[in-house]
This record gives sequence, C-alpha cells and structure tokens, in this order.
Amino acid sequence: MKRKHLLLLWAVLIVSIPIFAISYGHNLNQTLRVLRNELNADYQQIDKNRDRLTEDYEKQRQKMIDVMKQCDELSLTLYSQKQGFTCHLAAVPLCAFHEEKPSQDHP
Repeated sequence: MKRKHLLLLWAVLIVSIPIFAISYGHNLNQTLRVLRNELNADYQQIDKNRDRLTEDYEKQRQKMIDVMKQCDELSLTLYSQKQGFTCHLAAVPLCAFHEEKPSQDHP
C-alpha cells in the first residue's frame, strides 16, 4: 500500500515539476519560443512523413494496377485459347500456343 502511494507521489512530481517550470519560470518568453520551435520541427517532420507515405502509397497503387492489368491480359489469353491447347507462361507476352498431346496413361 505504501509502495502505491509512493509511486503515485513520484508520478505526480514527475508531471508537475515541468508544468511548474513552464508556468512560473522567470523567462516565459524564451520557454514559449523553445516550445514553438519544437512544435514547428515536429510539424515539419510530420509533413515530410505524410508526403513520403503518400508517395509510397501511389507507387504501391500503381504496381497493383499494373499487376491487375497483366492478370486481365493473361486471363483473356487463357480464356480465348482453343480447347486442347496450352499457353506457355514463360512466353506470356508472346504467348506461344502448343497443342497438348494426349497422355498414354489416361485412355
């Protein structure tokens, strides 16, 4: 029980001492200037991060669109091929078709 009270008192002191120093400091203008500079620096960092994340998002989105277009082209190619023919995926841009030979294992 004493330990909880001691920890609570310690936490209150940790929070109240900086607030007291800011509120009742002798040089309030300098303290406010420092806080304003820190706030501006944090805002600039957040702005840079937001720009970087937006750029990364756009790159990922474009990659996803490109993959979807490739999948659409491949699915159309596979859908439109003749029965009994296969498309070699290694040559998808050229998509050379070869006739499948019936296997001897299956009648």
